[in-house]
Amino acid sequence: MASVSTMRVWAKSAAYWKQLASIPPLTMTKDDDQAPASKTDIRMLMEQMGAYYDKTEDRIATLEENLKEWKEEIKRHFDVVVEDIRHDLQGANRDEIESTKDRVTRLEQRAGIAPA
Repeated sequence: MASVSTMRVWAKSAAYWKQLASIPPLTMTKDDDQAPASKTDIRMLMEQMGAYYDKTEDRIATLEENLKEWKEEIKRHFDVVVEDIRHDLQGANRDEIESTKDRVTRLEQRAGIAPA
């Protein structure tokens, strides 16, 4: 039995060949491969190339939009992480300052010095 990934490849391949089959054939025959292309042949070829170009442009535009959205999402997550780290560091700094103040107060009491 074929794996799931192999079946996906076959499905994509079948879709590709189905799309290729929908392209109208050129008017030249196999026996006539040295004959010059007619205007109709050239027009059909240009239309096919134009259709492929339009599809490619649409795919590129879609990819660019997805990349912009992804970029903005990453920036938002980065900002959240930075803010979280900043908050944690500020809390740790406050704890360190409070600990130092308590230590100084205890030392002043032991030494008999009046607190400042």
